[in-house]
Amino acid sequence: MNIALFLFCMIYCAIHKLYYIIMIGIDIKYIYLLYDTTIYCILCCSYCCHTQHKINMNDYKKEFLTKFSEHIKLATSKRVDGMSESSVRFLSKHVRDFVDDINIESFGRNDVSRFISNRTNLSLTSKSTLMFGLGKFLYWNMYISKDDFLILQKAFRAKADNWGNVLMTTRMVSDFIQGALHSSFALSRARDPWLLFILGSLGPRISQVLDLTSLDVRLLYDENMIELTLVKKKDTRQSLRKNIDIKYLPFDYKINNFVAYNLYTDYIDFLDQNYHGCEYHIINSRGDRLSDSGAGKQIKRYADLLGYEGTTAHCFRHYVCQAVCASKGIANASILMGHSSLDTTKKYINPAVFSPKELLI
Repeated sequence: MNIALFLFCMIYCAIHKLYYIIMIGIDIKYIYLLYDTTIYCILCCSYCCHTQHKINMNDYKKEFLTKFSEHIKLATSKRVDGMSESSVRFLSKHVRDFVDDINIESFGRNDVSRFISNRTNLSLTSKSTLMFGLGKFLYWNMYISKDDFLILQKAFRAKADNWGNVLMTTRMVSDFIQGALHSSFALSRARDPWLLFILGSLGPRISQVLDLTSLDVRLLYDENMIELTLVKKKDTRQSLRKNIDIKYLPFDYKINNFVAYNLYTDYIDFLDQNYHGCEYHIINSRGDRLSDSGAGKQIKRYADLLGYEGTTAHCFRHYVCQAVCASKGIANASILMGHSSLDTTKKYINPAVFSPKELLI
């Protein structure tokens, strides 16, 4: 806003400067005009900066509490979002404490984790409920940035020993994000590639809320955040020894898109011979089962003949989580993927990407 106003004022000055040079010639009046318009430009920018600063500093907390109070009233009367009245009262008290506790002028990445960790008298369940509420109102209003949120995740996991275990910590982070996604505003922004990348790795509790689709997979691919690849079911170890990449097949992606990305390159012949070029999804849009249509079953059988793994949203989560782990962004891949053992996890991820020691970051 400030830059746009500054440029507008400068263009305004330049036009008037040109006008007076042409119509009047270089004259002492031009000097005064330049002085006046420059002062005007500076004053406009100063006023804009002052107004914006004033709004941020003075109305920040008031706006937050107003929106929070409105939601609390709604939640109390209609018990929305599956929250009980006791949960609403609990949330109301602690979120108000949080707003009073933070320094609104320097709100940053450590405020939430510090606030939660200081509530030593709360049970893990209560902390999880509180995480849900803070996520709902902080991320809803975009009061924390992506970088802040990533550091916030690390802070939560650093306290995993104090909070019980990594699984509970992960669940609390999930509650944080799920709370954020319960507002229509946050859901409208949920197709942000970065957010999809994080949510996709956190399991079905989040994936179901987000309702990941083939367009989300395409978005992540276009942003170079994942690769569209396939998983070989047979001779996995031999393939690794030959330095052949294990490849993964994202869920709910149309066959013509696989062909476009040099995947299933020979499937187009099979498609023309059997279905005359029709497009079918491999599984349904929610990614939790194969399509009930005969075509879907035929596609699965064809994939089996080629030695490729049938895929679901579960497999997609494994793939995204592998990518996150490779970038050292998520702790304990085995638990995040919903498995208790690394042996099960290794069936879905490429062990060449990271060693078991790196699973715990």
